[in-house]
Amino acid sequence: MKLGLLVSNMESLNKLVNKKMIPNKAIELVGFIKEVSPEVVAFDNFKSNLFQKYGESKENKTTIKKENQQIFIKEINEYLQKEVEIKIPDLSITDIDDSIEPIILMNLSWLVKS
Repeated sequence: MKLGLLVSNMESLNKLVNKKMIPNKAIELVGFIKEVSPEVVAFDNFKSNLFQKYGESKENKTTIKKENQQIFIKEINEYLQKEVEIKIPDLSITDIDDSIEPIILMNLSWLVKS
């Protein structure tokens, strides 16, 4: 699984983890998120370091210098292509015993099967 897929779906994963579900599926999901979290934190640290490397701070806001934007984007995209070896839980919509926003299902269609 690509790191970019995980990073872009963390908000939905965090919403899903707050839903009621069958206990054994909840345990699988929590384990999955515990495995994924260090990868996402590492990405956030990598991105922060790139902001320091290629950016400039003005009025407590860091922006990427125009001449560094292409290399910044290239390095971010390369990092997000990283393959993450992780067991994806086998979740079905019937495992969730709670209402769920359609956007969560759309974002997590690779995780929650209908």
